[in-house]
Amino acid sequence: MKTLTEFVSSLKTLARPNRFQAYIFAPNKFDSKLTLWCRSVSIPPIQNNVEKMMYFGKQIVIPGDFSFGQVTLTFLLDSGMEVRQFFIEWHKIALLNYNDRMQLGSLEDIYSGKIIVHQLDEKNVVSREFKFFGVVPTTIGSLNYDMNSDSQILTLEVTFEYLNFEESYASEYWRFNTISLYWNY
Repeated sequence: MKTLTEFVSSLKTLARPNRFQAYIFAPNKFDSKLTLWCRSVSIPPIQNNVEKMMYFGKQIVIPGDFSFGQVTLTFLLDSGMEVRQFFIEWHKIALLNYNDRMQLGSLEDIYSGKIIVHQLDEKNVVSREFKFFGVVPTTIGSLNYDMNSDSQILTLEVTFEYLNFEESYASEYWRFNTISLYWNY
């Protein structure tokens, strides 16, 4: 039987939770350009909803549609709180354009954006890509101040809803295969 060390060394690479890149594309109408330091990303779970049916007097379970949670990103805050203001302004744009959603143009032009997250290997090569389309920030998290946190950096958690989700992975030939999963909120 292999030891844990032998098993790990027999694998090509292992996914590390600290090896990622996150990109946020705000709506096209958004004028502000800002560099955001993303501390963490929580990729939502994919749940297969099941339906229970009676089949010849016996209850069976059949697979249904997929459902997805929200995507959450945590950002390091600058002393001027520009990162927080960025998401507050995005909220305002979404609210102000709520009644104008049916105007000509795509959702990205009006109030929604896109998030792309790359999983990187030890050589900084993208091994997996997660794309979230039709992204809208729904919750701008609280700010937690504490007198006993001298060496800590203030963070901001932002939760997003999205229209659809796409996951791509590198095959053995390093071509990306894409799985498209759609979900409307």
